Amino acid sequence: MADLFLKNEDYFRKKQLPLVLLRRDPQPEFPLHSHESSELVFVTRGHGRHVLSGNDREISAGDVFLIHGKTRHAYADLHDLALYNIMFDLKEFNHPLFALQGKSLLPSLFLLKVPDGGLHLSGEMFQTVLDLIRRIEEEQHSGSEDSSAMIAALFMQLVLHLGRFAKSAGITQKNPQFSRVDELVDEITENSARKWTRAEMAKSAGMSLSTLTRHFRERTGVAPLEYLIRVRLKKASILLQNPELGIAEIADMTGFSDSNYFCRLFRKNFGVSPGKYRQE
Repeated sequence: MADLFLKNEDYFRKKQLPLVLLRRDPQPEFPLHSHESSELVFVTRGHGRHVLSGNDREISAGDVFLIHGKTRHAYADLHDLALYNIMFDLKEFNHPLFALQGKSLLPSLFLLKVPDGGLHLSGEMFQTVLDLIRRIEEEQHSGSEDSSAMIAALFMQLVLHLGRFAKSAGITQKNPQFSRVDELVDEITENSARKWTRAEMAKSAGMSLSTLTRHFRERTGVAPLEYLIRVRLKKASILLQNPELGIAEIADMTGFSDSNYFCRLFRKNFGVSPGKYRQE
């Protein structure tokens, strides 16, 4: 029997924010499965065994870890285990999280990636994380018009706090190639209007094109040039809120030399033309 594969559509009800918080209290035993999205887990009570691609890992209250998208895992031998799952997909660009995935976000997240990463919290650090997660849960149920933006902001706070806690515990990035990829992600995000080529990206990261593509996809979920296009389109969607800027001007400002090509890409990714997006 094949493992369960849970798709984004099974979880994300709001297209504008592919992030959802799930409370598992108690967490039932669950067979091997994988998710299309990534999953940040915070254990609040009890203990049990986390099976990750055949490797067993004991988990207990205070453990925080990241399960990257499409990673096979399961829960077994549980004893009053309760946890929060935050399902999210950074590959999506039409939401507040995408514009914030530079240096401050990606490295902090990937320090917690299992099987090699993870963090155990207690005392004040445990309470800080629990309070933020509960605020996300409250916003998720509030129904407010600005709840998506508030959830994105709270999630950012959560990830940054976890990054600080990890560093204070002496947890650092073990793979120097990942650090170079993170730096390149930040450089592309800040200088997305530049006429990048794949060769320039590989040179900036100090690795071969094939190695860069493999590690970049593992970190972001997409290839370098696809990430560049998504950054440009996200920035364009923000600029479209300024009525004084023309569409051709916005295309040029964000790195698209051909405004017709920009419009085709925008419609493909957002489902509407730039003009219609501006009206809505």
